[in-house]
Amino acid sequence: MASLTMDDENTVSPAVQLQLDEISQLYLDDFFALASTKLEGLLKSYVSPPKPAPAPAPPPPKNTTETTDNAVVVQETNEPTEPMPPTNNISTSTSPSSSTTVPEPIAPSDPSTPAPPTQLPPSFTTDPHSPISRTHRITQELKQVCKDFESAEGWTFKSWKSDNDQCLYRLEEDGTHSFRVEGFVDAPLFNLLALVYEFDLFPLWFPLLKTAEEIAVPSRFSKFARIVAWAPWPMADRECVLRGYGDVYDGDSVAIFAKDAVPADLINTPCEGQTELPKEGLGGTCRINVNRCGFHFIPVVDEKSLQRKEGKEGNSDGGGGPGKTPPTSTSNDGGESKTQKTTRSTASTKTKKDIGAGGRVLCRVFFNIDLKIALLPDFLLNLIIGKFCWVILTLVRKYAHPNKMIGSEYEKRIAGNSEVYNEMRRRLEESLTSENIHNNVIKYCNERQQEVLKSLKPVHL
Repeated sequence: MASLTMDDENTVSPAVQLQLDEISQLYLDDFFALASTKLEGLLKSYVSPPKPAPAPAPPPPKNTTETTDNAVVVQETNEPTEPMPPTNNISTSTSPSSSTTVPEPIAPSDPSTPAPPTQLPPSFTTDPHSPISRTHRITQELKQVCKDFESAEGWTFKSWKSDNDQCLYRLEEDGTHSFRVEGFVDAPLFNLLALVYEFDLFPLWFPLLKTAEEIAVPSRFSKFARIVAWAPWPMADRECVLRGYGDVYDGDSVAIFAKDAVPADLINTPCEGQTELPKEGLGGTCRINVNRCGFHFIPVVDEKSLQRKEGKEGNSDGGGGPGKTPPTSTSNDGGESKTQKTTRSTASTKTKKDIGAGGRVLCRVFFNIDLKIALLPDFLLNLIIGKFCWVILTLVRKYAHPNKMIGSEYEKRIAGNSEVYNEMRRRLEESLTSENIHNNVIKYCNERQQEVLKSLKPVHL
C-alpha cells in the first residue's frame, strides 16, 4: 500500500487520491464494509509512514590515539574528515582492551498495528457528508458493534434457552442499557437478510412492535425507518427513527448496523430535499435513543453442499414398501380409489413438511438504548428480556424457514425487487466461500456454542 505523501496539509499524492476515489465509489455502490476496510488500511499507512533515516551527526574532529600502559592520549588534528554515516539508532560499546566498537542487537519492532485516527486528516476531506467521511463513520460503527459482540466484560448472563439461545445484559456507565442475544437459526442466510431488509414488515414477527415504516431508501442497502414499540401503562409507547445499512462483512458473514438518524444524515443523498425525518412524539410516543444496534449473521454450514433429505415420500406408501404400488380398491367417484386419494393427499402434505431448513446461521443481535427512564425497574427489564430477547430468535426461526416463506409477503417482495435481491444473491455467492464458512465456527463461536453445534441435527434442503 502506498504511503501517504503530503504536498501540504490539504493535498495528498496522486497515488493516495486514486485510493480515495476508489473508496468513494465503493461507498456509493453500497460496498460499505469493503470501503471501510480499504479506508482503514489507508489510514494506517497515514499514521505510521516509513520513518526517514536520522540526519547525519556533525563530523567530529579527527583524532589520533596513542595508547600507553595506563592511559589513552588523544591528539587533535585539523585534517579534513569524511562525515560519519548515520547510526540508525544502533548503540555501541567499547571493549576495555580495544577501540573497536561492537554493535548491540537491534530491539525488535512493536508488532502491534496502530489504530486508525478517530478524525480524518484534512487532506482526505473537509466535508463531513462526503463519501470518505461517511465511510470513516462506518468504520468506527462496525468496529464498535463487533467489539460489543466479542467483549465479555461487564455482561450479566441470563442463562441459556433450550441449550441454544443465550441472552446477556449490561448496564453501561452512561446509564444506557445493552442487550445481546445469540443462537443458531436453521434457515438460509438469504431468507434472514430478506426478513431484516423488509423493514415495514417487522411487526409481523418482531416482538412488541406496533408499527414500522420506511422513511427513505437512499441506496439499495441503506434505509431510514421509524418504529413504534408497545410500552406498558402508564408509560407512553416508545418510538425511534433509525438509519441503517448492511453488507458482506470480512468475506465470511453479513453485518447490519443501525442507530439514531439525524437530519444531517440525508445531506448529499438522493433523498435530500425530498424527505424529512418525522417529528418527535407523533401520536403521543416518547422517542428513545438507539445508540447502536447490530445484526451479525454468520453461516456455519455451507448451503451449497446441502442435499435434499431422501426416503420420506417412499416410506409413506401405506406400508407397501419403497417403490411398491399400494393396494387399490374400487370406487365409483371418477375412477379414483379412496386409497389413491389418501396416498396423493399424504404425499402432498409430506412434500411440504419435508422441506428442509436449507442452512444454519449463528445469529447475533446487539442493541444499546436509552429508554428515557430515570431508573429501569426490574419488571420492565424482565419484560424486555422475556418478551423480546428470549423470543426474537424463536420467531426468526419460524419466519425465515423456507416453509414459512412460501407464498408469503416476503416471497412477493423478493420477486418484485430483483435489482436488490439479485445483487444480494450475487454478493453472497461470490464472497462466502466454502473455506470461509468452514472457518467460521472457530472464528466466531465460543466453546459452549461449539458444543451446542455438535449436538444439533444435520440440516438439509
